Amino acid sequence: MKGIDIEVFVVPAVALSLVVFLYFHFLKRTENQKRYHHFVLTVAVSAFLLNFLWEVGQGPWYEDFRYDWKHVSFCALASVADMFMVFILLFGFGFIYQSV
Repeated sequence: MKGIDIEVFVVPAVALSLVVFLYFHFLKRTENQKRYHHFVLTVAVSAFLLNFLWEVGQGPWYEDFRYDWKHVSFCALASVADMFMVFILLFGFGFIYQSV
């Protein structure tokens, strides 16, 4: 890697900020906050696990992929990014339809 550009940090920061903002936006509007927390946690865990299985499962398709700490941790990081994308979609459609 020759250098790290600022764009590497800007896009995840914007995505994280958007997810946090929309999370609290819908938290304030919900009647049952305990159920909302449970729903969000269930979506987070499900999205992470399914995306992690997908990322690790497609590993053998890539040249030089090994099931070592470096490659599996990269798959976990990609799964976290995918989880945030799931939340952006969930909260985005929730914002459009005024309900999660």
